[in-house]
Amino acid sequence: MLKIPPKTEENLIKDVIKLLKNSKKFLDIGAADGWYTFLAAKAMPPKSTIYGFEPVDFIFDKYKNLFVDSWKNEEWYLDKDFVLKQEVVTNKEINSVTFYKPSGKSGNVSLSAVKHVGKHDKCIVLATCIDNILEKEETDCLVKIDVEGHELDVLKGGEEYFTNSKNSSIFLELHVEYLINQKINPEDVLSFLTDRGYSCEKIAFEGPRSNKSCNFLEWYIFKK
Repeated sequence: MLKIPPKTEENLIKDVIKLLKNSKKFLDIGAADGWYTFLAAKAMPPKSTIYGFEPVDFIFDKYKNLFVDSWKNEEWYLDKDFVLKQEVVTNKEINSVTFYKPSGKSGNVSLSAVKHVGKHDKCIVLATCIDNILEKEETDCLVKIDVEGHELDVLKGGEEYFTNSKNSSIFLELHVEYLINQKINPEDVLSFLTDRGYSCEKIAFEGPRSNKSCNFLEWYIFKK
């Protein structure tokens, strides 16, 4: 079996840009500070639509107010539509998600309170799913997923789309170690898409951290 050489995430950008240039819609799920939204805005053709989803409040504010709003005088910004939401994209049965943030701190937001940190503030965030965003037979879309071990929930929330879509692509950051810690087989995430007719290409990985035997991260591109 061919071994894929490790790459940093920055070196994956050329692979993503190729996909963006042929896409009319882009879903940035787990947008963080908006780096992939920026790439999409510059690379996609005119009249494209970019959806950005980031659930953590202070990260979303930075994403929308400091980055995206600052592009409004750029020529490449003006011919795109942006739909930016502080929401979680997940399974369709979930209406909201509770996040925990250590009181008085801006980092370490998680889906569970970390006992040794002390007091936490709760933040309830609205949830949506891919099937609420994209039509089931929509074409020419790229979906980027970076959700820290919750990949399968996101995919299940787009079952109709992933089953019926044509000429669509997925750029998936697979958090292998996080999945295994939840007793989820990473192969189940990959087979969800391959079972629905997608080709699968592993383009990079980040090796194990500490004494773990599994890769920490793997990056994939799926096409149909």
